[in-house]
Amino acid sequence: MAASNGQLVARERSGHTAVVSENTLFVWGGYVSVADHEVFLPNNEIWLYDLDTGLWKRCDMSGEVPPSMSGSCGCNLNGTMYIFGGCSDDGQTNEHYSVNLHNGKYSWKKLSHCSGLRPSPRDKLSCWVHKGR
Repeated sequence: MAASNGQLVARERSGHTAVVSENTLFVWGGYVSVADHEVFLPNNEIWLYDLDTGLWKRCDMSGEVPPSMSGSCGCNLNGTMYIFGGCSDDGQTNEHYSVNLHNGKYSWKKLSHCSGLRPSPRDKLSCWVHKGR
């Protein structure tokens, strides 16, 4: 989407996931309201906002792309964004995905859990990095 000055900007949204790595804000997912309906934004794109220059850039995503969702929690650990949960057209999920933010490929990986039980499906939650984990 272009701003009035011709610069590319991310579309307004709610329920998105956003993380900062180095000098860049990465924004994925969420929804917009159109005629009193919530419409999920594309799941195969990520928006980058350069905190130094104030410029937006849209990048395509590939790999095991999560469904279009809102309410996923996300964090950045060593240049990788991890998301968990969220709500899609199919309801709440407890799936877990990751994407490298610094190799320029933006290819999602669906993560599988090797032991223990996953939390129940949910959305509108939070997570954080503590002591590098």
